Amino acid sequence: MSKGMKQKLGIITAFMHDPAVYILDEPSSGLDPFMQIKLMDLLREEKSRGKTIMMSSHIFEEVQIICDRAGIIRDGRIAAIEDVHSLNTMKQEHYIVNLADTADMARITASNLETNVLDENKVEISVRKNYEEMFKLLAGCNVTGFESKHQSLEDVFMKYYGEEGKSNEQLII
Repeated sequence: MSKGMKQKLGIITAFMHDPAVYILDEPSSGLDPFMQIKLMDLLREEKSRGKTIMMSSHIFEEVQIICDRAGIIRDGRIAAIEDVHSLNTMKQEHYIVNLADTADMARITASNLETNVLDENKVEISVRKNYEEMFKLLAGCNVTGFESKHQSLEDVFMKYYGEEGKSNEQLII
């Protein structure tokens, strides 16, 4: 049998006796996208029935969909347990802004905004709740391009716990 077929059989076996607690290790590993969606639907349904779901996953979108709390294991120990909603509020939005001249670049980098100069006419601006400040500043600039970068829950974890632990971290829910 293929890895995906073995995974489906394992999922069926886990769910067929209707347990109160599910302990799942990388449950969507090996599943095709359609079956991953079906699995998430099944897990949401079981959660709504009051079942406890504990899962280990490196796929942060699954964590956001299913879990209420997330724990980080580093070097074999629980480093932290956080509410997934509060982790989502830690997310920053990142915007890549192209500018027509260097005077605008100087004005943006001298502001209170968190910035990262990408080249002489391109800057990345990170905002959490200070959108008004960013848009007021950009309104006075000659903006030639504006692009939004999506930040995932994984990005929040990496920033929250530091890049140095990245290779040893595992998400346990």
